[in-house]
Amino acid sequence: MFIPALTMYGENPKALLTYFDDVREIEVYDFTGKEVSSVYMGYPLLIGYGIQTRNSTAELQLKPNGTIVKLRENSFMKIEEMQGTENAKSNRFALMKGLFRMVASRLFNANYAIKTPSTVLGVRGTDFSVSVTSGTDSNILVQEGKVEVYNPATREKVLLEPGDGASVRRRMVQKIDMEMEEVRKRIAMFDFKSAAPESVPREVPEDYDIEFDYFSEIEYTEFQKFFADENYFDDSEKYLEQFKEYYRDEMADFHDRFEEEQQSFEAFKYRQLEEYYKYRQ
Repeated sequence: MFIPALTMYGENPKALLTYFDDVREIEVYDFTGKEVSSVYMGYPLLIGYGIQTRNSTAELQLKPNGTIVKLRENSFMKIEEMQGTENAKSNRFALMKGLFRMVASRLFNANYAIKTPSTVLGVRGTDFSVSVTSGTDSNILVQEGKVEVYNPATREKVLLEPGDGASVRRRMVQKIDMEMEEVRKRIAMFDFKSAAPESVPREVPEDYDIEFDYFSEIEYTEFQKFFADENYFDDSEKYLEQFKEYYRDEMADFHDRFEEEQQSFEAFKYRQLEEYYKYRQ
């Protein structure tokens, strides 16, 4: 008999899809890369899942910690890790393209890492936005809290505080000081529909002391590989091994469903290869 594993939160973490403008203009992928056939308000995204927006915005809320995320149109984000599962150091997301705003909770000493094609961001409970432009360039804007910008290519680190921005390229991090009025104006472009930023728990625990050092452990070659091949679900086996109990907890029919997902994933990769070769011809 399987006994579900208890997490530090008392329940398995997930990201609920709390809002979208048009369900036909978003896609959700499970951890094997298979597109979810039926998406609805409140749909739970698990570790390894990805979400893509086209002509629609989308909003997520992490449960149970309360963090909210807004994705603008034409964005693609993947959930790599969520605190509350074994060996998870942070709530880690990868933003492949587009723009998002995050209002991050400080509950449970929550820690956050955001990967883009040019940087890794370490976050202390904050309100900030991130954009990925021109394929690799990233821009960060901080309204509240602190964000550490780390460039894996140069190992350079820059700490951003309220009113700071940064432009990051493969080999350069440029800090930009801005007027808070301009920061608030730009952040307001990411107005939330499903939850108010004021509702996110941001009281600092007495022992709130998060270190960013482990971000520098990321190997640049692996970092490049992840963003270069445009197949962000090659690591489905890694997710299965690392979070097996987590998935089992969330899927009553785990074994049957995983086998189906693996078959669908193989078919998905085959179709991608066919399209690639057609394009090359």
